[in-house]
Amino acid sequence: MTLEREVFHRTVRTRLDQASFALTQAHPQSTFLAVRLSSFVGWIAFCLPLLGCNEPPGSPADGSGGAASTGGGPSVACEEPPLPAPFARLLTRSEYRRTVQELLGTTEDPTVTFPEEPEVNGFNNNARSYAATPLLVEQLDLAASKLAASAQARAFSGLVSCEGKSERECASDFIARFLRRAFRRAPSSAELVSFETLYDRVASGSGHAEGLRSIIEAALLSPQFLYRVEAPLVSEPLAESRELPLGPYELASRLSYFLWGSMPDELLLARAEEGALSTPAGIEAEARRLLADPRAKDRASEFHSLWLKTNRLPSLARDGAPAEFGRDLQRSLLAFLDDVLWAGGTIRDLLTTEVVYATPAMGAFYGYATDPSAPFTRVVPPEPRPGLLGQPALLTRLSLANQSSPIQRGVFVRDALLCSPVANPPPSVNNNPPDPQPGLTTRELFRVHTEFAVCAECHRLIDPVGFGFEAYDQLGRYRTEQEGKPIDVNGSLDEVPDPAMAGSYTGLGELSERLTIGNTVLDCVTRKWLEFAIARAVSPADSCEVLASLDGGSSDTPLIEVLVAITKSRPFRMAPHSSETTP
Repeated sequence: MTLEREVFHRTVRTRLDQASFALTQAHPQSTFLAVRLSSFVGWIAFCLPLLGCNEPPGSPADGSGGAASTGGGPSVACEEPPLPAPFARLLTRSEYRRTVQELLGTTEDPTVTFPEEPEVNGFNNNARSYAATPLLVEQLDLAASKLAASAQARAFSGLVSCEGKSERECASDFIARFLRRAFRRAPSSAELVSFETLYDRVASGSGHAEGLRSIIEAALLSPQFLYRVEAPLVSEPLAESRELPLGPYELASRLSYFLWGSMPDELLLARAEEGALSTPAGIEAEARRLLADPRAKDRASEFHSLWLKTNRLPSLARDGAPAEFGRDLQRSLLAFLDDVLWAGGTIRDLLTTEVVYATPAMGAFYGYATDPSAPFTRVVPPEPRPGLLGQPALLTRLSLANQSSPIQRGVFVRDALLCSPVANPPPSVNNNPPDPQPGLTTRELFRVHTEFAVCAECHRLIDPVGFGFEAYDQLGRYRTEQEGKPIDVNGSLDEVPDPAMAGSYTGLGELSERLTIGNTVLDCVTRKWLEFAIARAVSPADSCEVLASLDGGSSDTPLIEVLVAITKSRPFRMAPHSSETTP
């Protein structure tokens, strides 16, 4: 590596680190800070080595053009103020992978060595907690270098067309088109000048191809690419909501990263420039187009994996499990969830449909007739398998290595389906589960939780929910007895958000039916999807905004309509403006 290249890498990595720190620490406490932050993002990346530092752009809207959403939608009584969030969101590993693959037309995955993102409320894209670390900066540097070199090795196929142009004209055309896609917006004049100057200096000493390679590498290292900077359209928040409407390009990016986990396509960018995203109706039209694209299925599977923690299945150890069984279970559960979502299914379908997508290995294990030549067979099991809660994969994940776990299963219902989590046990409490004992059922083993006051306060809300799952062992196999005793599947659902849902039940089928009463589960699932969409903690008022457009919603509301409603909601179209902080 030449001295110039060493200086290039060292300087860009230092400035990327500085930019990452500033972006993740800053909070839009005022219009002035928001403007300074956006200006800083535009400036820091282009003080590249061997160039003079450009003056910071004068406006965060420089070169943005277009029109944006300014409000609208249903009038709702969701009075709680929105939770604040940063204006800049670092791309997650999956978002980075999809984005560079689409941007460069490659199948390479440079993220396999990237460090994992921290999880907040089960999701890995929380804008406030996910910050660049020295290790991530190093990996981003290496990835940019390798991706740029790979593009050069392919003679920039699909990226550059120089027919009938001089090398300089070709470079200028490439820079304008490439930055528009990489930055997910029209580049400002200052940005164009910076990259053209970089090309001129590199190309003059190393040639045209090396100049183009340096443009790709510098773009991939810029905060404009690595961060989604959600600059507001106006400088003052709307008086009635303390919110700032997002600009057109920011809305386009929020749409594409929510529904595809990747950059906007050319048509979505064009819609942003035309002002087509200025109304909820315009946003809905694009949301439905994006949902009809195969990329939306991959993104939905990512949500389901995070929400239900299916990524833990391949590495789970369970007594009696065949080799590699966890991967079959993972694929089975995601296939079930895909079927519900994309067939227009509802919360009722999610919780009560008695279907399992069984691989040949699962068929042999659970006794289902499957097609050995097909990856899955849609099976209607002979035993009770009510919806999500009856899926072998979920029952296996919510178990211990050698026994079922009413605790994990009860906690899951309260947290993942009711959004009413129970507090963690005090540090002084030994929360190790009891070992199986001959002659005792799991229910009898866990009775100790209600015998001690320090445990009973929480476990009276958890255990009665989890006991209804006891007809299924640690591998999700159906059973009617344990240790020679009949299985007791009586349980109760107490102190839940909707009193109509509360009460005693017998078996997983009755529990699943209880969970379809009212819109509590729909509201919770909406909150999960919304948090995934806007990368911040959400409040009940946020999900209220979404459900208001669905007339409150019910267990018979198609889940795909929830996703569309999210894209039209105020939390999605607006950026909170507050001096408060949130995790």
